[in-house]
Amino acid sequence: MQGARVDPEINSNGYEQAERLGMAVGRLIESDNIHAPTLVAHSKLLRAKETATILTNTANSFLKVKKQSPLHLNGVVSSLGEVDFGSLDGKDVNAAKSVMMSTFASWATGDIDRRAGGEGESGREGKDDVQSFIEFEST
Repeated sequence: MQGARVDPEINSNGYEQAERLGMAVGRLIESDNIHAPTLVAHSKLLRAKETATILTNTANSFLKVKKQSPLHLNGVVSSLGEVDFGSLDGKDVNAAKSVMMSTFASWATGDIDRRAGGEGESGREGKDDVQSFIEFEST
């Protein structure tokens, strides 16, 4: 489990996924310049920063050939962050799966104050973070 308490570098699978996403974003910008993204933001975690950088560089290298406007890396946005899974962070995914599925099911049925991994983030805290990001970006 890699939540807010675990900060490794991006692995080879993540690198490949970021490149593919960059190619997709490049195609989106090429095909719909009005609704396409222009900025990429990330959380404070290293893997998020690396993903955003790879995505931006890949999209821009695709666009340079097509003579389009480049995508810009905005940097860290403090209201963006990974879920804090509490004591489950850093554990094997299979060992944490049943606890997380139970937590997510609770959130989905309205118990948004239940904490991930017992002492991690609640669904309400996650919702509030997303809401503050959306409100900040729309002002």
